[in-house]
Amino acid sequence: MLIYDMMAKNKVVLVERRVESCNGEFRHIEGVSTTIPIDDTEEPLYKEMREFLATIKSGKTDCLSDGQLGLDVVKTIESM
Repeated sequence: MLIYDMMAKNKVVLVERRVESCNGEFRHIEGVSTTIPIDDTEEPLYKEMREFLATIKSGKTDCLSDGQLGLDVVKTIESM
């Protein structure tokens, strides 16, 4: 399992979890957690808004997160 918490100091943590069957009974096993350091102190929403405003000011059409990307994300989520 991957935990992403943009407000936490350790933003990304991988947690090993699984279910094992023993004599017809299921047991939840939680293994080692691994923190993945991210050297980024800037908030993601701030970055997104800065890029959006720069795109508007410059008039360019090839921004990092355009309408097509938004549509692709929504389609991906709907397909799950």
